[in-house]
Amino acid sequence: MNMAAWKYYITFYRGRYGKLVFNIAASVSQSLFVLPMVFLVGYVFDKIIVSKDYFLLLMAGLVLLLLNLGNIALTLFARKLTMKLTRQITCEFRNAILHKFYQLPRSFYTGSDINQVQSSVVQDTMRLEQMSHAIVAQVIPASVLITGLGCVLCYLNWFLFLLMIIVIPGLFLVRLFLKGHLSSVIRAYHRSVEIFSQGMFHVLHKMDLTRVQMAEQEEMVNQGAHFEVLKEDTIRMAWMNTAYNSIQNGIAALSGILIIVVGGMAVTRGTMTMGALLSFFVASSMMKGYMQNLFTAIPQILEGNESLITLHRLLMLEEHLPYLGMKPIGFNGGIGLQHVSFSYQDTSVFEDVTFDIQPGEMVAITGPNGSGKSTLAWLILGFYRPEQGVVYADGQPYDDLDIASLRKHTGVVMQDPLTISGTIMENIRYGMPDATIEEVSRACELSTADDFIRNLPDGYGTRIGENGIRLSGGQRQRLVIARALLRKPQLLILDEPSNHLDPDSVERLMHNLNNLHPKPTILILTQEMKLARASQKIYHLE
Repeated sequence: MNMAAWKYYITFYRGRYGKLVFNIAASVSQSLFVLPMVFLVGYVFDKIIVSKDYFLLLMAGLVLLLLNLGNIALTLFARKLTMKLTRQITCEFRNAILHKFYQLPRSFYTGSDINQVQSSVVQDTMRLEQMSHAIVAQVIPASVLITGLGCVLCYLNWFLFLLMIIVIPGLFLVRLFLKGHLSSVIRAYHRSVEIFSQGMFHVLHKMDLTRVQMAEQEEMVNQGAHFEVLKEDTIRMAWMNTAYNSIQNGIAALSGILIIVVGGMAVTRGTMTMGALLSFFVASSMMKGYMQNLFTAIPQILEGNESLITLHRLLMLEEHLPYLGMKPIGFNGGIGLQHVSFSYQDTSVFEDVTFDIQPGEMVAITGPNGSGKSTLAWLILGFYRPEQGVVYADGQPYDDLDIASLRKHTGVVMQDPLTISGTIMENIRYGMPDATIEEVSRACELSTADDFIRNLPDGYGTRIGENGIRLSGGQRQRLVIARALLRKPQLLILDEPSNHLDPDSVERLMHNLNNLHPKPTILILTQEMKLARASQKIYHLE
């Protein structure tokens, strides 16, 4: 057990201890229904049946029924409270993970298997929720009621009670014996589920590539192998759970046999009444039922513990955003790099880069593929930190600035047009949900996106599909440019803006950008010298 992970988990219950106490109180209140049932059974057999009072017997039966219904109603009430509490805890845990994702640098996402991270978070938070529910709804109430019933059993017949609890060490020995093996089986099962989830994500998102490359059979073999592993791990875990529960049930049955044999001998000797024996048997059956609830929760807690450790490891990652400054900036569009060097791991991208872009300038940076043009864009956006040198905005070093406020004044169009699965309007307004129709229309005119949008049957309401699959490359490009222009940025970064666009569309786009008022600083990253020559300055990366 990872104590640091559990301490972190417990912090989510702060401010909710009252609800926990109330839930425990509701569980304790169940004894108001359970304990009278135990004593009433003994009274029925020792007094009412012997007196042959059928009316009193009928009344006793009605009272037992009402007590049972009251117990059920209180159980349902407590369970509903528990569900609300544990779901809220899980919701807040997911929010903490989401917040952590936005605190991690871009290098985390470029260096991680994102499919695995996504699958792990989804599966592990579900298991964490199941564990929370098991603890609050099963372990705590069962522990309270077991304690209460234990006191009753000791009162009824302490010797029988001692015989009954002799088997409890056996239950714990079985738990200790199987715990390590069950934990390793659970870990293997979790990993198999994650691999299965990743495989399905790959199949669905890479369908076009698979078909173009005629790789269907290869994928069938690869994914089929994952299915086989998942099948074996599922069987192994199910069998372990069944074996665990069966052994627990067998040991619990042994205590019932002892009660019948020894209790029966006590009745024949006259040292115990039949009613007292039946009361003891009813109470012990209830107690074993609650103990069963307690022990069946253990596999869920073990699963949840593994998931909690995984999620805690993610939440405690020491990676941080490159810049942590807090100073807001009224950005005018000036950008500068001074003696900047940058590498990806051991691969140098560029060294000692210095340039200065004044507000309102149109500047082109040219160079072949791999020369570092896109990396420069990531550095200017503050997604990476240079190994040496300083990046400036309006003469102020990035270390001092609130980079998020800087990005509010920046429009970006990267090489691969990034879209969301939604409508054209939702894509253009992404990050600016309050933009008016007029503002959206104007941005589309400037990007030339209105050419194709007005010809679509649903216009701005047209759904573009996952990754914009229902649009052509040029249409996606113009849509993303419109989204960048909607922000009315002080700095507009265009990474290979002529990708997917015909020469006429490029010419119209550049004309529109040159006539923007007020004119933003425009940084064009391109291989095309014809496009670069439309700029006021050209820097070349070698």
